[in-house]
Amino acid sequence: MEFFQRAKVFRLKTSNQSKYLIADQDEDTVKQTRDSSSTYTRWSFELVEGKTNVIRIRSCNSWKYLAASEEPFLLGMTGKRVAQRPWLGATVEWEPIKEGPYIKLRSHTGTFLRSNKGLPPWRNTITHDLPGHWTASENMILWIVDIVEIDHKSTNGDSKSFKGNAVPSRLSNAVDHKSFSSCSTLSIEDDGPSTNSASSLEHSISFSNLRSMLDGLDDKVYVVTERTTSDTGRVLKSEIHMAKQSLKELTDMDYHGILSLGLYKELEKAISKLSADNKTSRQETLQEQLKTMKNDHNLATQDLVDYATFDSKILEIKAEVDKDVAKACVLEATLDKWFSDEYVNPRANKEELLMELEETESSIKAVEVLRSRIAKKNERLEEMEAKEESWQARQLEAERKLERVEKEWHSARVSSINGAKSSIVSEYSVQSAFEDVQTLEVKRAKQTFEQLKNAEFCTILSLGQDKKLEKAVDVLIADAKSIGRGKIPSKLVNIQEQLKSMKNDHELASQILVEHSTFSTKRLEIRDELKKDAAKARELQDLEVNVNNTIVDARAKREELLKQLEETENAIKKVEKARSDSMVEVEELISRIEQKSEGLKEMESKEKSWRVRKNEAERLLERVEKDWGKVKNSFSDV
Repeated sequence: MEFFQRAKVFRLKTSNQSKYLIADQDEDTVKQTRDSSSTYTRWSFELVEGKTNVIRIRSCNSWKYLAASEEPFLLGMTGKRVAQRPWLGATVEWEPIKEGPYIKLRSHTGTFLRSNKGLPPWRNTITHDLPGHWTASENMILWIVDIVEIDHKSTNGDSKSFKGNAVPSRLSNAVDHKSFSSCSTLSIEDDGPSTNSASSLEHSISFSNLRSMLDGLDDKVYVVTERTTSDTGRVLKSEIHMAKQSLKELTDMDYHGILSLGLYKELEKAISKLSADNKTSRQETLQEQLKTMKNDHNLATQDLVDYATFDSKILEIKAEVDKDVAKACVLEATLDKWFSDEYVNPRANKEELLMELEETESSIKAVEVLRSRIAKKNERLEEMEAKEESWQARQLEAERKLERVEKEWHSARVSSINGAKSSIVSEYSVQSAFEDVQTLEVKRAKQTFEQLKNAEFCTILSLGQDKKLEKAVDVLIADAKSIGRGKIPSKLVNIQEQLKSMKNDHELASQILVEHSTFSTKRLEIRDELKKDAAKARELQDLEVNVNNTIVDARAKREELLKQLEETENAIKKVEKARSDSMVEVEELISRIEQKSEGLKEMESKEKSWRVRKNEAERLLERVEKDWGKVKNSFSDV
């Protein structure tokens, strides 16, 4: 608490960033700022009754308290939000803890007031958090108490502090308490209610004393002419006469005129002469009362001068702010027009150049792609044409193989199959004569031979009858084997092997013919595509003379566009730099306007109290003049 004992108004400064705790103008947010001159960085404190070493910290602008809320600052983070609140019980209570030359501020939940730093959203924010929940240095919770205004009551219990518009009385310095107790009190008129009852009482007592002293002075004045010059303790008659004459002249003036013309010394001298001639305590007190009136007049006059200075300063700042605002508006309008002329046009030109460059690049790319495609297809066509001879040779070989297969099938059909058939038939006839039995499968196999013997071998394969033929041969072999007691006719075996060989040769030749057909089809397709590409290339040649010239011209145009684009970019950078430099001036002007506005706002907040002081000073001057009128009446009686 020792840091706050002498502080009436203070600022809280971070120990690690030289920033100040500031209550934002929205009267809700609390954050950090480097502007120490801002009135929003000023705070005061209040002691909490019944709790030792616990305070409430209050903003000097919004008059709201620094509160440790339960709202999370960011979702998923442990730090909680610090805000301005009118009154929320224990949430606005803080315990200052000394840490060397710094303090920590601990909330009612045990968390500490923390100044955050780094990138947004942490920059310039204030939170409260428990120790150990952050990885940064503990300097973030250390604060410096920067005292702005000292509370003199706390440093000297006997010193007096005058607040508001109360005018301190001087009567207590001039009049002893005994004279007050012996004097009667007069009722003094006033134009309005007095704000200082003690001052009114003192003035009432003062004028009672003046009245009593002047009444006692009547006899003294007239006795002066009867005193002898031999009395060395008296003033000469001529001096007394001159004092009376001066007093008479001064009573024709108001009290303000006497002071403003510097005639107070003459008044004081005249009173002094009369007081010296008649040494009484009342007359000396009268002289002191005039001095008190002079002091009151000087205080009131000084307050009026201070108010005039304050009012002039407000008008001067308002005029400066209006002038700066007008200058900022003119400068901003000029910058906008200049920027529009110097920046927008190059920017539009840049966009046009970029579009044109894109079109040129597209043209170059299209031509190059077309040429590349034609070149690849030509290479592929050349490769295929180089393979054409081998493919033709394979085709001829395949065709010859197919012919050979057909011939073999025909010879086998004419000789082998018929021979085998007669031999098989004879064998089967002999066997049937003895056994007279034939299976159904053998009959079907014979029928199959009868059906397929006149068909072409290619037709048999294409119709899928080769399996049926092979099965028939297998059945006949099995039947012959059973009849011949394990002996198989060699002709049937040869027919079986020859059929397998013929089938393999036919499939191989057919595959070669299919591949040759695919190869020929592909070559024709490529030739058709080349014809189309050539037609398209001829169209380009018709438009731009030839493809090569088109690419050369497009590339030259691209280089020119790139050069123009570079010049445009440089011009834009110059304009942006010039604008940035000008905006610095505008920002400085705006910052100056904001600072003056803050000062003006602060002064306007004090204007009400100044007006009260002015009214009090005017009433005090009126009261002094009324008192002087009563004193003049007393002098006129003399």
